[in-house]
Amino acid sequence: TAVPVRASATQTMEAIIKELREGKTSNPGAPAIGGSDTSQNITFQVPNQVAQTGPASWRQVQFSHDAAAKQATRTENAATTILGRDVELLQFTQTNNVITVTIGTGKTLPSGTTNIQSTLTSQARLRN
Repeated sequence: TAVPVRASATQTMEAIIKELREGKTSNPGAPAIGGSDTSQNITFQVPNQVAQTGPASWRQVQFSHDAAAKQATRTENAATTILGRDVELLQFTQTNNVITVTIGTGKTLPSGTTNIQSTLTSQARLRN
């Protein structure tokens, strides 16, 4: 039972960090983290087309946490994809262009006696 819980945390973290490393804040100088709970979602831009001189256009991506459904999601152009299930915590903090991501997953066994939990933390540096 613990393996799928840990795998969900790892897969979710890998997907988020990979894309964050390609991204930049939507509005340079402004925090990329926002929303009603300022730590549970992040909106940023990822290169859409790249020319010889650098990115020619950008697309906007948002990662967020649905606490009620215990899911981490990715939204782009109003299309939402579930990145991970059994997600109890998804937290973003930002210091300059470094984003720290913390993911906590957990599952209670049908007997209700054992709660399997896993927490991961990683960092990504956004583009300027």
